[in-house]
Amino acid sequence: MRQKLSDFERAYIAGFIDGEGYFGLLNNRHAFPSPCLKIVNTNYEIIVWLQERLGGSITSSKRKQGISVCYMLTLSSNFIRWLLPQIHDLLRIKKREADIMEHALLINLQKEMHNEPRGAELRKLQKQLQDLHSGHANYYRPEQALTVIV
Repeated sequence: MRQKLSDFERAYIAGFIDGEGYFGLLNNRHAFPSPCLKIVNTNYEIIVWLQERLGGSITSSKRKQGISVCYMLTLSSNFIRWLLPQIHDLLRIKKREADIMEHALLINLQKEMHNEPRGAELRKLQKQLQDLHSGHANYYRPEQALTVIV
């Protein structure tokens, strides 16, 4: 069983996901898309730090001339299911994506639902995430912004 995150870790990780995270429902060999969370950064140490706390797997991109190597931490359903309740209230920019992901995770658990209806529902959620990513939806709402006191 994974340890619960400290308040500092929750806030830091939520901020990191808001800035560098990607919630997705990716097509695979199953009949329906699978939930994933990807966090990308050029700093290997921070990706390892995140993996030590969250689990998942790290991959890296091949270095191209003039471009730094990127490291990607990928979390699958079980890791996301453990993480989201701890950080959801702290997300600002990716809160709508997290809402869609929570719905997808619930559908994913409904084993009594046959593959085709479950797949169709997950594909609808996949489309919603794609719309958010491409800017077709109101991705960032000012009321989600933090108030800064100077």
